[in-house]
Amino acid sequence: FKMSATLVVFLLATALALDPRDTLLWEAHGRDDLREWRAGIIKGNEYFKIDLHFQTPLQCLLQHRARYDPAGCFVIVHTSAPNPRLNTSWDVIAFLSDPANRPLLSSSRRLYFQLCLKNKPPLCSNTTAAQNWIHLFDQFFAAATKAIAVNNLNVEFYFDSLGGDDMKCSINKRWRPWVSTWGGDMSQALDNNVTNGNDRFQVANLGEGWQTWATLAQNHYYKFANSTYAIILYEPSDEAALLAYSSLYLSSGIAHAPGFRFAYNGDPAMFRIYTANVTQRATHTPFGPDAQFNPSACLIPTTTSPPGPPQFLVISSSNPNSDFAATIVTLPSPPHGPAQPAPRVPITVAPTLLTLSTVHSLGGMLFALGDGTGSLAQYSLSLGTGELFPFQAMPSWFLFHPPGWRSLFFSDFAFVSWPQTNQERQQQQQQQ
Repeated sequence: FKMSATLVVFLLATALALDPRDTLLWEAHGRDDLREWRAGIIKGNEYFKIDLHFQTPLQCLLQHRARYDPAGCFVIVHTSAPNPRLNTSWDVIAFLSDPANRPLLSSSRRLYFQLCLKNKPPLCSNTTAAQNWIHLFDQFFAAATKAIAVNNLNVEFYFDSLGGDDMKCSINKRWRPWVSTWGGDMSQALDNNVTNGNDRFQVANLGEGWQTWATLAQNHYYKFANSTYAIILYEPSDEAALLAYSSLYLSSGIAHAPGFRFAYNGDPAMFRIYTANVTQRATHTPFGPDAQFNPSACLIPTTTSPPGPPQFLVISSSNPNSDFAATIVTLPSPPHGPAQPAPRVPITVAPTLLTLSTVHSLGGMLFALGDGTGSLAQYSLSLGTGELFPFQAMPSWFLFHPPGWRSLFFSDFAFVSWPQTNQERQQQQQQQ
């Protein structure tokens, strides 16, 4: 009995020790192209938002991938468009049933697919459209449930959203245990009453609105703080908004294990960079005034895929006319598996100090590294585009250039950016 009690106390202490910053996560928003899903899962996507768009039988005849059904079809698209090759709900079933996808879909990490119900008629209206929609969704629900069970997948679907009016008829008892997002009706946020269908509303899912989210934070997110589903805010895209809402969430004192997630349209790695100043799971360092290249900490990977702890070259300079100094820094080994957060520990600096010489040529810089005995590595930096790459081989990093900025993005570890000079902006405007 003492061992059991100790174990319970230990597990409770572990749960209480959850760092709220580790619960600041993302939802892969608007992922209607199924070709993205495999890569997204590998990158760490756990929540996907897709659009289930109800189409009439005539519209479905124009879709090459749709199965004929006199009730119509569901295509996977946000806005109806004259594209005859859209994915359909049956393509989702095929993805679930494909043996090649089974390792990704059956891991210990549960994957959630939020079904945004586009062009959904009032389901309790008993109209032809409502009957057709229900018929089609009955088929999808049965096929998805079977595919998940037969293939032993760790996958779950939920609605975005069933409305309060949908809970007033037999829909309340239909398609369970799939839950629904909550869109702001306070009568649904306080309890999990089964009779009126409030138990279906488990995923807080609201758009930007500071006062709304401030009220939620002040009230510790009502019943959703105890939900096993994420709290989702859609869909800020700029760094300032992500940081502001992240700080607001952290101020609530809640560490919601399923995640306080931003419905995000970009790449997961860029989300980590944009939220780095609050999560501390990445390095995001803007540097340099407008008219000069003056980095205080420019991080360059020394290898494209280090087998051990990742190492970076830190280039620093006290002023733009001085020589650059180079130091090798070592980060802790990254955790294995995309679902684990990156380590939050101080960077350790190796004692070895390398010399760095620069050569200005053809609008760029050539960084030549040496230790007194010979050249170790060379990197070229284009001052016109901000591109930085080894002089002999291009590594597998992604180059990102927002308007008015020169930026470098290195895997999940480092991101540096600085404003374009006035001269560069003028040249760009002349070219346009």
